[in-house]
Amino acid sequence: MPLPRTRMWKLKCNILACLLLFLGQYKTFALQDVTADLFAAENYGTVAAFGDFYADKQTDMFIIRAQTEVVIFQADSKIPYFKPKIHIKKDILPRDTIITGVVPGDYDGDSQMDVLLTTQIQNSKQTTVFIFWGNNQTLDMSGWIMLNKTFTDQPLVMDFNGDMIPDIFGVTNKVTEVCYVTNRIPVWRNALSLAVIMRIPHSNAFIDLNKDLTADLFLTTEGPAFETWINKDGNFTRVDDVLPAEPPNKTVGQSSFADFDGDGYQDHLLPVCLDLACQRSAIYMAKSGSKEWVPVLSDFKSKDTVWSFVPQKAGQPMALHFGDYNLDGFPDALVSSATPLAVVSRPFCWRMCL
Repeated sequence: MPLPRTRMWKLKCNILACLLLFLGQYKTFALQDVTADLFAAENYGTVAAFGDFYADKQTDMFIIRAQTEVVIFQADSKIPYFKPKIHIKKDILPRDTIITGVVPGDYDGDSQMDVLLTTQIQNSKQTTVFIFWGNNQTLDMSGWIMLNKTFTDQPLVMDFNGDMIPDIFGVTNKVTEVCYVTNRIPVWRNALSLAVIMRIPHSNAFIDLNKDLTADLFLTTEGPAFETWINKDGNFTRVDDVLPAEPPNKTVGQSSFADFDGDGYQDHLLPVCLDLACQRSAIYMAKSGSKEWVPVLSDFKSKDTVWSFVPQKAGQPMALHFGDYNLDGFPDALVSSATPLAVVSRPFCWRMCL
């Protein structure tokens, strides 16, 4: 039996009142400063990495402080929710060591999380790698190792030989090599059958490119250009029919991979400047198995303002930062952009809609 119009109107009003009350509370409580609850007085430094260091199924945090020290914050269920537990102090490392990156991982295969640091020593442009070994949910501060070769850029941590243990891949003295530290002793091997001149900074990736459920190797090289090395039974072979080897323009940024169209496979996305001043910008996409670049965004107009990529500087290339920022199930891209007359840049979020 249908409700009378008066009761129906009251019901609608009650639902509307509840909805407005909920939205009002959500608006009031949605954005709160919870920094003190998370870190107390320890909220300084640069977030460098995340990982379950304590093997308790909680995500711990690795913080670089003053570019000279690393602190591991343990996730906790009580305030503060992240507590500093392990401290790699600058006195442990050689003098004038600048820490540039942290990569947690089990590098010796003992089921204990280790900590790899990438550094630059005494203003050197070369990258020196240190590894601190995990030991019963702490780090061995006396038994760390420093790799006996340096890299021309940040190394790529990947499972090169398929033994489920991360290895260290990069260029050392113009030679592409991979370093195994399974026995806590660096063992170096030539990585590729052909010489490769990497772009600096690179945006190499260890990712499945030919849809065979095996991670392959994607390299960004000088030119700019791209190389695809397919993993066949643990051996990498260069192929030219998976992704385009040449970019759509000469001024490009860092390569990124995301499932753009929701087909379950990773697509290659690239920020591009269409002119020398980078006042016209675009984002191009290449799908696996195709040699064509497709522009997916060439209009950076917001209201009456046309934005573009910030022209890249040394050590600060154009980059796309992918994530589902609006929680709609599709990848979005956050970029740093500016107007032709702007003094400062601003973040620009590109939402993907199908």
